[in-house]
Amino acid sequence: MKAKEINFQFEIKRPSRSHRQARVLFLVSFLIATLTLFGYIPFVTYQQDIIALENINRNLSNQLDVVQAEQSIFDEFTTQEILYNNAYTYLSDLQIPLQTYITSIFDSSIGLVDISSYEVDSSTSTITIVIYDYTEAKLNEFILQIYEDYGLIENQETLTRWILAQPSRTNLNSSRVEVSFNYA
Repeated sequence: MKAKEINFQFEIKRPSRSHRQARVLFLVSFLIATLTLFGYIPFVTYQQDIIALENINRNLSNQLDVVQAEQSIFDEFTTQEILYNNAYTYLSDLQIPLQTYITSIFDSSIGLVDISSYEVDSSTSTITIVIYDYTEAKLNEFILQIYEDYGLIENQETLTRWILAQPSRTNLNSSRVEVSFNYA
C-alpha cells in the first residue's frame, strides 16, 4: 500500500506585531483604569473620612473638657436639702401605688359582677367604676364586699384599707351601676 498524498492549501494569518502590541497596551490601560477606579479612589476617600472623623473626635473631646471644667462635679447639698430628700423618699416609700387599688377591685369582682370601665381622678382621689350584672343583689353584694374589705374602720389601720368613705352609687340602668370610691 502506498500512502496517498493530499495537498491542502491553507494560509496562516498571524496578527501583525503592531496588533499584538496594541492589544497588550489596551489590556494594560484597562487594568490601570480599573485599579484606579476601584482601588485607589476608594482608598483615598476612606482615608479622608478617617481624618475627618478623628478631627471631630478631637473637637468633641475638647468640648467635653471645657464643659467639665465649667461645671462643678461634686455639688454639695445643704442640710435642709438632704432632710427634704430623706422625707420625700420616706413618704414615697409609704405611698401605695394606685394600680394596687385597681387590682384589688378587679380581683374582688371575679365571680360576682363584671366591670365594664374604670376611671381614676387623682385630683379628687376618686376611682369610678361601672359594674353590671343581671341581678340587683349581686351589684349590692359587690359594693358591700369592697367596702368591708378595703374601707377604713376606726381603730383598725392597715395598709390594705384604702377607701376613706362609703362608696357613692349611681344607677345607670337596671343592670348597670356606677360606683365611686374615695381612696387615701
